[in-house]
Amino acid sequence: MIIIVLPTRMNVNSFQVGGALRCLGSGQRLRSKYGSGYQIEVGFVNPSEDEITMKSNEMLHAIGSQGVHGMHTEVTSKEVEAAFAALGKPSWHSRLLAEGGIVFDKADRVTLVNVVVWFLLEEKVEFLLSFFSANFGQIQVRERQINKVRVELSAFMDDGVTKRPLSSIFGTVEGNKDMLGVLDYSISQTSLEQIFNQFAAQQEEETGAVAGIVTAAKVEEV
Repeated sequence: MIIIVLPTRMNVNSFQVGGALRCLGSGQRLRSKYGSGYQIEVGFVNPSEDEITMKSNEMLHAIGSQGVHGMHTEVTSKEVEAAFAALGKPSWHSRLLAEGGIVFDKADRVTLVNVVVWFLLEEKVEFLLSFFSANFGQIQVRERQINKVRVELSAFMDDGVTKRPLSSIFGTVEGNKDMLGVLDYSISQTSLEQIFNQFAAQQEEETGAVAGIVTAAKVEEV
């Protein structure tokens, strides 16, 4: 699959996906037509030592460990799974392993503080997403890292007609920044690169044409 972006002298962009011209228009028109709205990227404040100590003690208590080394105690993957279950997050163990942010050694052990920091940041992400859903309606997570998340929300209010003021998004985030544990954030329209990536992802899901054969495709001019 190949995607090609072709800017023109008239400030018009066209791009090809899989050898077929798929779209033609100015950058702003493309963002308006294919962008789902606004992108909010949030970076989180790292957990404090007090937060880490408290959560470490909770986890050690949950697995019945004396934890003489406190947050620096080594724990196994099964102990982590048991601690997460005791804290009401049984599905987070598989999420922890899937994300690959925490690496267990050959003896299947890891220092507890690494798990605790991941857990605390994951709580912040979950709380932020819940807050965004309550205030902005349906959202889509576009990117997640251990201490950063990027979400997309509609440019329109719940009625689907009224334009959502950008100032209201800024006001909501800024007014609750401390409560949400936000270190920094940015709000922007969906970028052309992100739109192109969405088209590329759609192309990968489609049934590819036979190699060497180019099929006709509808070209949209916006």
